[in-house]
Formats: sequence, C-alpha cells, structure tokens
Amino acid sequence: LVVACWPLDSHDATNRTRLGWLLTACVGLLRPGGCLVLVVTVPPTADGPEDFPPVTTAAASVGLGYLQHIVAVAADTDGDAFVYHVTDEELLTLTHQSDQRWTATHLRVHADLLVFSPTAPPPTKRRGRRGGDRHD
Repeated sequence: LVVACWPLDSHDATNRTRLGWLLTACVGLLRPGGCLVLVVTVPPTADGPEDFPPVTTAAASVGLGYLQHIVAVAADTDGDAFVYHVTDEELLTLTHQSDQRWTATHLRVHADLLVFSPTAPPPTKRRGRRGGDRHD
C-alpha cells in the first residue's frame, strides 16, 4: 500500500521521473503473488474528477498491469445510501456564485485507489539437474 499526492511534481518531466522511480521501487518491494495499491490524493483545487493515464502508462513500463480503479468514498452511510454533509466553506462558495442554475460544482468526497499487479510471473528456480543419462 503506497500513498502519494498527485501530481508528484508540478513540472511534467519531473513528475514523470519521480513516478518512474516510485513505481520501480514498488516493483522491487512486491512479493510473489502480491499487488500494489496506490492511494492517490488530488489537490483540493482539482476542477473535476481525476483520470490517471500517466500512472497506468508508467506502471506498464515497469512491468505492472493495471487491475482496477477503486473509489473510496469518505461519507457517512444511512442504510445503503451515502450521506454527505457540505462544509461551511463549500456552502459559502455555492452562495457566492452568480447564477447557480448553470454552475456545476464537483465536491471531492473520495480517494482514488489504483490496483496493479506484476505482468510477468516471477522467475522459477531450477532444482538440480534434470534429464540426461546417468554416468557411473
């Protein structure tokens, strides 16, 4: 399980380099049959839902296959319904918008969990000599 803020750097080239280092280190730490769960937090200034193709592309380049994207909702539940209470700041922002009928607001109430697994099986160990004739 690895937690990271996204992006890892505000400059694209540095972000890609750091992402490569992070994912390479994660591959080295994975045990056979293990998987990587990358919990990605996005700055609160994000305008809308975040998509992570740079992460999945970088993961593929170091031998990790993308399994799934899990959205972990941070809200109370009432039965099988989510209950989300807006904060005072969010309400204040909504009241200062000029025309609410035409404004869409994305309130971030979740974290993104990206799950990866190694694409290549671990190398098998050879056990002794196999095959061939026995010589005395």
